[in-house]
Amino acid sequence: MTVHGNQLKTLPYDLASVFGYSGGVAGMDAMKFLHLGRPLALLSFVAFVAVVTVACDGIRLPSELQGPPGLQGDVGAVGPAGEPGATSPQGSRGPQGSAGSGGSAGPAGRQGDTGAKGEQGPQGPEGSGTADDLADQRCPAGEFVTGITGGNLVCLPLPGIPTWYADTDRDGFGDPGISVASVTQPAGFVADATDCDDTNAGINPDALDPPGDAIDQDCDGIDLAAPTWYADTDGDGFGDPASSVASAIQPAEFVADNTDCDDTNGSINPNALDHPGDGIDQDCDGIDQPPTWYADTDGDGFGDPGISVTSATQPAEFVADNTDCDDTNGSINPNALDHPGDGIDQDCDGIDPPVPTWYADTDGDGFGDPAVSVASVTQPAGFVADNTDCNDREFGINPGVPDPPRDRIDRNCDGRDQ
Repeated sequence: MTVHGNQLKTLPYDLASVFGYSGGVAGMDAMKFLHLGRPLALLSFVAFVAVVTVACDGIRLPSELQGPPGLQGDVGAVGPAGEPGATSPQGSRGPQGSAGSGGSAGPAGRQGDTGAKGEQGPQGPEGSGTADDLADQRCPAGEFVTGITGGNLVCLPLPGIPTWYADTDRDGFGDPGISVASVTQPAGFVADATDCDDTNAGINPDALDPPGDAIDQDCDGIDLAAPTWYADTDGDGFGDPASSVASAIQPAEFVADNTDCDDTNGSINPNALDHPGDGIDQDCDGIDQPPTWYADTDGDGFGDPGISVTSATQPAEFVADNTDCDDTNGSINPNALDHPGDGIDQDCDGIDPPVPTWYADTDGDGFGDPAVSVASVTQPAGFVADNTDCNDREFGINPGVPDPPRDRIDRNCDGRDQ
C-alpha cells in the first residue's frame, strides 16, 4: 500500500493506555494486570494497524487524478514470498521446587515471530491511448461504433438506413469516397457510388469512352486503345496493310480496312472482277485464275456450257462464250431468228413463240376484220396482223380516217358518230 501526503497523520490511539502507567495505587494494580495482558494488547494494536493499512490502500490525492486511463498495461510479476522467520528457542523450564515447599513452575518461552511478507512486483506500464483522442471522435449521423483501429473509431451504417454518395458534378453518379447515412436523401447526394471522377459530368459509367485519349470516360478502369487506320491512296475503300497509323479519329485518306493488294490501282481490290489468264490478281485472292473455255462443236461462235476446260491458252474448237443451247446446229444460237410455232427455240431465249394470228383485210385499207382470222407461221395474202376495222367492206371506214359529224356513220370506228 502507498499512502500519499498527510492522509495518515496521527493514529487515534493512546499507547500509554495499552502499556501504561496512570499513577497511584490504581496504576500499580493496573500494572499488575497488564503484566499478563500486554501480549493481548500488542496483538490488538497490530490488528488495528492492518485495518488502517487496508483502508488506506489505493488512496490518491486529487492532484494525482488523471483523465480516463488508457488501455491497461500488463500486470507485473508477483515478487517471491519471504522466507519464514526462524522459531525462537523454547525457554528452559525453571528448577523444580524443593519438596514440600510447593514452588511454582517457571513460565514457558515465547514463540518466534512470523517472517515478513515478500514485496509485490512492479506494476506494468499504462496503455499508450489517451481518452482525449477518442473523446474528440464521432461517428457520422446514422452510423455506430463497431470497434477501434489504430486509435480511430470504426463506424458502420445503422441497419436499415441507406447510404448516399456525393454527386458534385450532377451527372447522377455518386463519389464512393464521400458518403453519408441518412433516412432521407440529402441534397447533392445520390444512391449510386460508381462515379470515377465526380468533378466532371462527362465522366461516368454511362459516358462514351473515345479510345486512345488516355481518359477513362466510362469508369470501366481502362482507356480503349486507339484504332488503327490504313492508307487508301487509290480511293477504292480498301486500305494498304503496309501503311497504317493509330489514331483516336480517322485521318483523311485512311480507312479501317487493310485488304487491298495494290493501293495504286482502284480497279484492284477484293470486290473487283478478276480477269482470268491476264496475269493480274484483280480480286486480291492471291491468284490469277486461268480462263475457262467452252466447246463450239457447230462452229457458230457460241459455246456449250456443258463442256468446258480451264486453260491459260484457248484450245481448238473452244470459245469463251457459253450461251449456245444446241451446239450441234449452227442455226440455233442467241443470234438466230426464232420461227414462231415451229416447236424450236432458235434464239436460245428459252421459249418458242406461238403461231401468229392474221386478220382478213378485204377492203385493203390495212385494217383487219376481227371476225375473220387465221393462224399461220407466215402471213397469208389478204390478211394483216391488225384486227381493228369496223367495216371491212368500206375502204373509207377504219380507225385511220376522220369522222364527219352528224352523218350517222361511225367512220373512224370509235363506236359513235360525232
